[in-house]
Amino acid sequence: MAVLVIFRASGDPADLLSRYERTLAGATALASARPKAHFCVPTKSGIMIVDVWNSRAELQRAVIDNKAFQAKWDEAGWPEETVEIFEVHNSGWPE
Repeated sequence: MAVLVIFRASGDPADLLSRYERTLAGATALASARPKAHFCVPTKSGIMIVDVWNSRAELQRAVIDNKAFQAKWDEAGWPEETVEIFEVHNSGWPE
């Protein structure tokens, strides 16, 4: 079942966006899969990343449990994130 995941990091939004831009390509090159959708937005208190993955297992393997992927973000000084995962009930509007 597809999942929607929300990663939130607190800090200066401009600084976090800069770290995100410098780190994303190198980190994603280490992932075994990619999300179906990916969004990154600044918030008043930091940054929010929203992904839709094919399954919770794919998310876990590609990102959360991927030590090399996580090391790239750690090297960039990425702050600790909160993570919320939701099962997707529907992913589109009827035509």
